Amino acid sequence: MDPRNLRHAYAVLGLTPPITERDLKRRHWELVARWRPDRFQSDPEGQAEAAIMLRNINIHWVTWLFGWLFLLGMGLVILDGSLYGW
Repeated sequence: MDPRNLRHAYAVLGLTPPITERDLKRRHWELVARWRPDRFQSDPEGQAEAAIMLRNINIHWVTWLFGWLFLLGMGLVILDGSLYGW
């Protein structure tokens, strides 16, 4: 896991460490609620932008989650789910 990918995921999700898994889930839910393409049914351009944003949000959600699991395996994640030093 390249730390730059994890840092980029933080930036896309609008988060700064340290965060908990709960923080991540809350932020993901907020972004998904904001960028749902069906919210833009009468705006084709908005719907296209929302689809791109939602795809990026989900890609970076997975990047963060896999990064967190990788660091957990390396012993670099505190047991309360907080991630430090990124």
